[in-house]
Amino acid sequence: MRAVCVVAGHRAPDERCDCGVHGSTTLDALRQHGLCLAPEALVVGTVALWGTVILDHEGWRGEYGEPVQLSVVRDLVPEEELAAVVRSLAVYDVAVDTVALADAVAGVSAATLANQVMAARASRTRAD
Repeated sequence: MRAVCVVAGHRAPDERCDCGVHGSTTLDALRQHGLCLAPEALVVGTVALWGTVILDHEGWRGEYGEPVQLSVVRDLVPEEELAAVVRSLAVYDVAVDTVALADAVAGVSAATLANQVMAARASRTRAD
């Protein structure tokens, strides 16, 4: 995939912006900065970056990126939907497994994410 800056319209990555395909140096570094705390399926993994690549905090931002390995955080996906989420990632033609929330994020991030998931599920239940 090729990164595009949808905010400013310039070529990605740019030193003065947060655009680009993001990659962290290690999963521990990613945990420290917090993962995207969306109350939906969360996928972590390993990515290959190329083209213009710049150093950014605890990782890199690249012009191009491609997943090398993916893990679905199983605690955030209803059990009956987990297999479908894993299958949907087959489009990347890489190894896909599952990981526990506690192994994907740490501390406050895990607690915040768990609360967001409960709230999102409660709101979906009320809407049905």
